[in-house]
Amino acid sequence: MCGPSDNFEMTPQEVMVIDGQASSCKTCCDTVYKRDFHYIVDGIKQLVNEESSYNTHESGETPSLRGPAEWTGEIIIDQIKKQVIIITKMKAINKTGGVKEVNGIDVTVPKVTDDDLSQICASKIIPAIRKYWNTKPYKILVTDGKCDLEYQIFFSPVFLTSGTPHYEVEFYNTGTLRSFVNQSGERPCKWDLKDSASASGLTDLFSIGPKTLEAHEYGHMLGLLDEYSEIHDLSGDGDGVDLIEYKKGTVTKDENGKVTGGTVNRVIESYIIGSKPKNINHDLYDYEYETDRGGCKYIFPDKAETPETARATTEMMSDSRSNRTGAIPSRYMIPVAEAIIKVMGTVQDIKIS
Repeated sequence: MCGPSDNFEMTPQEVMVIDGQASSCKTCCDTVYKRDFHYIVDGIKQLVNEESSYNTHESGETPSLRGPAEWTGEIIIDQIKKQVIIITKMKAINKTGGVKEVNGIDVTVPKVTDDDLSQICASKIIPAIRKYWNTKPYKILVTDGKCDLEYQIFFSPVFLTSGTPHYEVEFYNTGTLRSFVNQSGERPCKWDLKDSASASGLTDLFSIGPKTLEAHEYGHMLGLLDEYSEIHDLSGDGDGVDLIEYKKGTVTKDENGKVTGGTVNRVIESYIIGSKPKNINHDLYDYEYETDRGGCKYIFPDKAETPETARATTEMMSDSRSNRTGAIPSRYMIPVAEAIIKVMGTVQDIKIS
């Protein structure tokens, strides 16, 4: 198999071949490491809105809003070719068709055939993901006191027809579903082929804007979180800036993590512009912010780097995603850097460039 180009791609068959090749250690700097993994990402934390005056964590980090950043995949560190390859194996599950409501009327949604879905995945979705994540590959300098090698990073997402995937992806075509990735892998991801941002080619002809849905969702498969704020008007007063106090254990959420119900004890209004609420009791109550995400804090494993905060950017993990073909922000490589450290075990320093 030839080495990857800047437009790196691997077929499922090639993935299986490299799985078989990457196994042995020859000498110090002539090793191919391979590991199938599920990792928590220590260097990425979800933030609350930066103007929030109520904060249970002095650092501003509130990872409990979405749980820890985590990801599943396979990493190959090839000291011979000086490449780091991240393989993400997916299984497509056809959930298209059915009925949706339009202006109070039930409308039948035509089903996409399994063959057509396979073709869409291979010719539309995978190239769209690869176009962003591999156009300008990052380099990462690994210092271990012995080899001190610089590697190029490549991403190889593939849809398998057999074998065990890292993620199952259910595909819908209603145009109304909110697509998401379950990072823990405990339940399937859901992607909507008719989403206006989908690269599937099934969106309406008048749909405009970047086709970045799948590339964004793939970022979650790499352990990244959303960099934007979301406002849920839980109290119904129209402002979306309150803190809701619920009786302990009564909060219910949908599969996207959005609050769907709970027994409200009190509403702490306009918490982002008021003083810190008093009489907070986490033993008796659960608390939910209406503005529940305010970007992410990134902590680089590189000793020379300082933490970086990103909110509502134009990059892939934000909601606007207008910068979709340029260089990937170096902070997006933090999960890969952490994985290299865990797999190699002898890393003294690591620098993303």
